[in-house]
Amino acid sequence: MRIHVKMLFIALFLSMVVQSTGQSASPSLNSRCRHNVVTPPNGTGVLFDESCSIAYVYPPEKGRAEIGALAETTNLQFCPAVKNADVIANRTLLSMNILSEKIHQMILSFEPLDQALIDQKLDVDTARAKMESAKERFESADSRLQDIGDIVLRARKEHENCVKFNSIDDVLCIELKNAWDESKIAAREFYNGEYSECRNKALDTTEEFKILSARYLVQRNRYTDAVAPLLELQDRIIEVNNKIFELYREYANIDGATGQIIWTIQWDRLLEDYRRANPGLRLNWTPLPIKEAELTTTVKLEGDNSGRGNISA
Repeated sequence: MRIHVKMLFIALFLSMVVQSTGQSASPSLNSRCRHNVVTPPNGTGVLFDESCSIAYVYPPEKGRAEIGALAETTNLQFCPAVKNADVIANRTLLSMNILSEKIHQMILSFEPLDQALIDQKLDVDTARAKMESAKERFESADSRLQDIGDIVLRARKEHENCVKFNSIDDVLCIELKNAWDESKIAAREFYNGEYSECRNKALDTTEEFKILSARYLVQRNRYTDAVAPLLELQDRIIEVNNKIFELYREYANIDGATGQIIWTIQWDRLLEDYRRANPGLRLNWTPLPIKEAELTTTVKLEGDNSGRGNISA
């Protein structure tokens, strides 16, 4: 949870604006002074004026912070829930690791089944190719049978027309009768031979393809049915874990307390330290005038194992 703190005095800064007085004794960033200044402990540097007679000392590197008027808010009642969410999150992650390992071991145990599936899939693909080839041959034979049937019908029609106008013993009618008989014999031989063979081959390859496909589906379903429950459970654990993190993010941004920070620094002592460290320099040591300053820091609360909280000023 966050702690909002009202700043009463700020001297440690990341960005600052130097107050300009419009006089020659103001700090200068373009100073060409050649003083070799020894920086004492806790010092952060100096600036000089244009005359090189005044040394403006930066604020000390370290100071002392005191927190006062700390007041807890009613939002602190959610702190146990936040800590419990952290415990539950750790447990869910542990469960996810256990499930992932089990899924991995199960997949490894299914390696022979994987190879069997590959082999069966190859058999199914081969059977499909044979079936399609047999169907093409049967379709071609069926088309040819239709043509032969048309020849038989035309031969019969010609013979029937002949006997209508001539004697049955007429030479032409006898020739047409022989042609008709020969066409029927040819049709019967084709039907009982090549056509039946193509039809039976198409039926056999189709049946074989159906059987192999069914076996392949059974094996594949065994695999998916065995792994699917664990994968589904893993998805549910991930979903629960995401919800826990959402609750944690919601609670973590709630203000838990308000207070004041008083930041003090020993600037006068630092000026004296500069004088003692640089006895040979005839300078007027003075604090650097500051117009604005910003303090950016973090805090770790006692007994809080969740990390750091931000202090807003």
